[in-house]
Amino acid sequence: MQPQRLGPRAGMGPFCLGCSHRKCYSPIRNLISQETFKFHFKNLGYAKGRKDTFLCYEVTRKDCDSPVSLHHGVFKNKY
Repeated sequence: MQPQRLGPRAGMGPFCLGCSHRKCYSPIRNLISQETFKFHFKNLGYAKGRKDTFLCYEVTRKDCDSPVSLHHGVFKNKY
């Protein structure tokens, strides 16, 4: 994990390295409902009824030393 850089943005709250927003945009929020996420991702020893598997991904490339998102999504129950 890279350390946060210090400078004019220091003390303004969480932000991504290379991102101009105070908080990172999460594309996953638009693809999985909050209820579905909370149901499947609880830290339980035995999770009755939770049989789905999710793989969230984001493809980025560097453009002028800034990451550019090319594609993002979620696979559900794919092998």
